[in-house]
Amino acid sequence: MDQTIGDFGKSIVYFTENLLQKINLTGDFLVIIRTLIILIGAVFFCILLWWATRKILITIIHKLADKSKTMWDDYLVGNK
Repeated sequence: MDQTIGDFGKSIVYFTENLLQKINLTGDFLVIIRTLIILIGAVFFCILLWWATRKILITIIHKLADKSKTMWDDYLVGNK
């Protein structure tokens, strides 16, 4: 599992590096821009996952609370 994650990370680095080399970036500037691109991509991916998880989990929890007979879960999801 760790090897697969490492290979995926290396492939992202190589992909962005090759892409930047095609537009004639080299040296330290290439490393800085590559790092910024990967960082921005990671932040975007995290925000996307947070949003999707929040939408899905909130919907599922509300539906389960509405269908249950107990009242304590209704109080938990009642305050949005």
